[in-house]
Parts: sequence; structure tokens; C-alpha cells
Amino acid sequence: MENMTVYAKNATDPSQIQLIEHELKKMDGIERVLSDTNDREIKIEFNPGQLTQREIITKMQELNVHLILEE
Repeated sequence: MENMTVYAKNATDPSQIQLIEHELKKMDGIERVLSDTNDREIKIEFNPGQLTQREIITKMQELNVHLILEE
């Protein structure tokens, strides 16, 4: 498993973060999504054999999420 952390800088409402979390969980290869609505942090655990970080980022961009990636 691999982990990545992103910040949804334009998600100002907790329901927006919850929608992002819900949509990510539907993707094959996503094992776990944890979000913090206070600081807009989203931690994603995924199987790199099924899914790449780029695919996750692309999905989030389709949801109109402006991301800040944590290195």
C-alpha cells in the first residue's frame, strides 16, 4: 500500500470534503480515505498495483478540487 496526503484548498464546506471522500472510495484500488474537514486534509491509502497517484489526482480535478500535495 502507498499513502498520499492532499489538501483541498477550495473545499470550504465539510460536505464538499465528504463528497470527495465518498467519490474516492468508489475507485478500484483505494483502500482508505481519511479526511479532516477543519484543515481540508485528505489522507489516501491506495494499492499502487491498481491505481497511480496521477489517476487519483485526475479524479479529484474532475471533482473541481484545487489540490496542494504534501511531499
